[in-house]
Order: sequence, then C-alpha cells, then structure tokens
Amino acid sequence: MIKSEEVEEDEEEEEEEEEDDDFEEYETMTELDDINIFSMTRNIANMKYYLYELREKSATTIQAAWRSHRARARYTLVKRELLRNKAALVIQRAFRHWTHSKRRKTSANLFQGFDRITEEKLRELQREIKM
Repeated sequence: MIKSEEVEEDEEEEEEEEEDDDFEEYETMTELDDINIFSMTRNIANMKYYLYELREKSATTIQAAWRSHRARARYTLVKRELLRNKAALVIQRAFRHWTHSKRRKTSANLFQGFDRITEEKLRELQREIKM
C-alpha cells in the first residue's frame, strides 16, 4: 500500500503542477491581453490625434482658400475702381482742355482787329456808345 500511496501522491503532485502550469499560462494570457489592450488604446489615441491633426490641417486649408478668394475678389473690385477713376480723370482733362481752348478762341475773336482800328472807326464807335 505504500507504493499505491506514493503513486497517489505523485499523481496529486502532477495534478497540482498541471494546475500551476495552467495558472502560469493564464497569467501570461492576461499579460498579453493587457499588452494588446494597451497597444490598442495607444493605437486609438494615435488615430484620434491623427484625425485631430487632419481636421486642423483641413480647416486651415479651407480658411486659406477662402481668404485668398476674398482677396482676389477685393483686388478685382479695387482694380476696376482705379480704372474707372483713371478714365474719369482723362475725360475731365480733355474737357478742361477743350473749354480752355474754346475760351481762348472766343476771347481772341473779340479783340481781334482792335489794333487795326482807324481813328474814323473809333469816332464812329464812340458816337454809338453815347446814343
């Protein structure tokens, strides 16, 4: 019976060792699960950060495009206004030149020939004035 007791004890020890091995495997699996969860969490955090950066970059790109569009539109309006002002200045200058030359011609016509008035013509004009 001693042998059978020893065999039973050996069997019990083997079972305990197997249970210990199972427990060690379980600890290892837990650690692996923890590592997997940790890496998944890190990946999720990295993805969130990437999406945040992508959103920021996209917003910046959209804002830059909108601002440049507005600046081009404003530049076109300003350019058109400057061209209109320049055209108005050309027209004003031409009109002033034309009126000035007209006045000079009419004033020259008024006094033209007074330097050639004879004394007889002068007396005649004075008589008309007295009447």
